[in-house]
Amino acid sequence: MKVRFAGLCGYLLSKVVAARARGKDKDYYDFAYVLIHNQEGGPRQAAELLSAGEFHDAVVDLRATLEEIGARFRNAADFAARSYAEQMRLVDPELDEATLRTDATVAVGEFLDVLLAGPTSPVR
Repeated sequence: MKVRFAGLCGYLLSKVVAARARGKDKDYYDFAYVLIHNQEGGPRQAAELLSAGEFHDAVVDLRATLEEIGARFRNAADFAARSYAEQMRLVDPELDEATLRTDATVAVGEFLDVLLAGPTSPVR
């Protein structure tokens, strides 16, 4: 059996593309969840890893896609943030929806701020 593994960077880029192309609740949930809960430490660390890694050139090519996804998470009332919260509440209905929406918005914003505007950003 052959198992393919893209790692954190490949996974995040594939989720960004899926969210833009399909826009399903699960795509937004997966993207925000991994930004918040990744083993690198969070959204900032994921962005730093991505900008310095093997997908550096893909980040440049996907700038418009990344910006569009950022716009979909711009505030807690946006569809993408709501999608994340709704999916999280399927797992644990006791979680606070407003907090979940804010968590997603902050995580995506921080990730994109570092990735697209940082001093070592591959995108200028």
